[in-house]
Amino acid sequence: MNQSGDPCNNYGAKVGAVVANCASEGLAPTFNATSSIRVFSEGGAAAGLEAETSENLTYGFVIQPELGDAGDLSVAIDYFDIEIDNGVDQAGGTNILNRCYDDPQFHAGGGFCRLVTRNPATAALSVSNAYTNIATQLAEGVDYTIRYQRDLGPGSIRANFLATHYMDQSNKLFEEDEFDQLNGTIGSPENSATLDLTYSLRNWQFRWGVDWIDSMDSYAYLEEDPATSIFDFATEDYTKQWVSVRYTTDNWQITGGMRNITDEEPPTISQGFYSRIGNAPLYSGYDYFGREAWVQFVMSFGGEGNVRN
Repeated sequence: MNQSGDPCNNYGAKVGAVVANCASEGLAPTFNATSSIRVFSEGGAAAGLEAETSENLTYGFVIQPELGDAGDLSVAIDYFDIEIDNGVDQAGGTNILNRCYDDPQFHAGGGFCRLVTRNPATAALSVSNAYTNIATQLAEGVDYTIRYQRDLGPGSIRANFLATHYMDQSNKLFEEDEFDQLNGTIGSPENSATLDLTYSLRNWQFRWGVDWIDSMDSYAYLEEDPATSIFDFATEDYTKQWVSVRYTTDNWQITGGMRNITDEEPPTISQGFYSRIGNAPLYSGYDYFGREAWVQFVMSFGGEGNVRN
């Protein structure tokens, strides 16, 4: 890790607990690190990992009104409240250092500072970014599922809509820590949704879908003012579409389609806090490959179960 990540660099020009904490280590207010920060990653039993446990509460209901010739409709709403104890994760070197040196109790308070050491002779920092049993992870939200199907013209149409709304996504690394509220920050969107439309006509099936991810903003979480910050820690809404066509006979099936029709690029953020692919945040809902066309051919030989691609 680059020496520029040392929180005590030129700490005399800063405010807050970091000033007293750096001074307590005998560093000059104009101190600037000259040695890279050593970050160690560990895992497994050697790092003292234990099995995680969880408590889940879910309940919901399904509505299926009678629509007659207007089609079939099903609406499901499910509430979930999940608590995971001893979950395994890494806090990240930058996160550990900043939280340690911004802690008014510093090393006397434990917390993230238990993972940080400074060589008294060289002033070089070492950080243990071990896989740690996170004390608690919380997730609370609502899943919405809407399905509708009816005859349309010579064929039939089916629509599936799935959406998730989070009220809480939070965690804390140690038992004595306060919860960090992640809901709506980068990597933890507050809302996401998927729409899938299918039209079936004899041997043909036509599908179109769209995936949507809510905008995310980590300025408040990282204690940065977006009006003055030099960093970009916010993303806009992200939408990608896909389409496919399938033709099926008794013995073979061919399907072709395209992913990310509009070649939507993932948003970009600044480096220094979140893992990235290129300049985009590492998040499973983003597409890092761009528009892709594909074809699949499946044939059955001799009977059921003998299928070749």
